Amino acid sequence: MDGTLGGYIIHWHSAPGTVQNDPGGSLPDGQYEFTIADDQVLGGEGAFDNDGSMPFVSRFHRFFGDHDGDGDVDATDALSFRSVLLGLIPYDSAFDYDGGGVTDALDFLQFRNRYLLGSI
Repeated sequence: MDGTLGGYIIHWHSAPGTVQNDPGGSLPDGQYEFTIADDQVLGGEGAFDNDGSMPFVSRFHRFFGDHDGDGDVDATDALSFRSVLLGLIPYDSAFDYDGGGVTDALDFLQFRNRYLLGSI
């Protein structure tokens, strides 16, 4: 996967079969650790750091329906989901599980499943 960030080109490489995206193209629900090996970062001047002593590590989670990012799907998230589903506020892709471009009954079923589960 390639992308741009602040004028820099980012090349994303992962081992085949390590992470399967959900139907909307997002990461599946779970806890993740993202590591950048400093000796593998290349720029205009060559390697960022060749000694491998300072990898960048970031931990994050993905839980469909967790709109506020606090690790659970609760009443706060349900109010936001309901507002999008009813068209009270504009479409929000965070509530579009299948990536269909609308928040509908199929997305509601996925949201409800996580709401009943509570947290990851």
